[in-house]
Amino acid sequence: MLREHVFESFDGTRLTYRVYGADAEAPWLVICNGYGGTFSAWAEVMPLLVPHLRVLIWDYRGQHKSETPRDRRLLRIADNVRDLDRLLAAEGIDRFVLAGWSVGVQVALEAYRRHPSQVLGIALLNGAHERVLRNVLAGRLGPLGRPIAQIASRVMGRALPPARPALKRFARSRLAPSLAERLGMITGRPATFPEAFSALLDLDWQVYLGMAVLADDHRTEDWLPEVKAPVLITAGARDALTPPSIARRAAARLPDAEYVEFPRGTHYTLMEFPDQVAAHLLRFTRRVIDATP
Repeated sequence: MLREHVFESFDGTRLTYRVYGADAEAPWLVICNGYGGTFSAWAEVMPLLVPHLRVLIWDYRGQHKSETPRDRRLLRIADNVRDLDRLLAAEGIDRFVLAGWSVGVQVALEAYRRHPSQVLGIALLNGAHERVLRNVLAGRLGPLGRPIAQIASRVMGRALPPARPALKRFARSRLAPSLAERLGMITGRPATFPEAFSALLDLDWQVYLGMAVLADDHRTEDWLPEVKAPVLITAGARDALTPPSIARRAAARLPDAEYVEFPRGTHYTLMEFPDQVAAHLLRFTRRVIDATP
């Protein structure tokens, strides 16, 4: 069962979210998607989860089916968590397992920091736990990541719209996954990749990269040792964006962390190995639920 709804958040911004699963007794898994990630990125994972879980996922403000706020300062990690607070209240969700993919790792950690009693466990999938632009590409950009993203947002904002139709045709062609595989961006040719790539091109890249710049202000490393919930951390051995070293650093600071590495995985393991990602999420969720008084 799938329900898609629109709700109005704290500042009047209208956001789109989905709920999967019909079993009213099933535990909740709340997913904080990656920036730029779409519902379709989870298309092959979701059918494996919903026989056992109820799943909630939403489009962030400024992305895909959700509106961009009038005040573009309200695109921070903290604002996404405020949206999540409203969304949980709307669906009557009190306690849940939380998952974050890519920049969603930071959203999930911030949500836990604000409401630790509600979060039974946290799954952090292929992402940087803080300062995304300083950590991307194994930190090789360092402090240059932020100005590069700021310049790119202005350039892409002007250059992408006229090129979008041709780029979208390429994204849906057979050449796109083949080229991405040859460049080491992705392993294999996942069925969900063309749609996810095409949806990424539909974004307002000034907003998208502006959100990345704001996420670069978000810090978590100093308080990771205070996290009491069990944590599952995954990484792809071939992930050039957020390589395993970042995930291992976070795992070392967390009191109760389990680390899983996909030997052939890139940043997009949920599209490349949906069966394995779903199996790890289900196993982790069962362990957390079984241990909950």
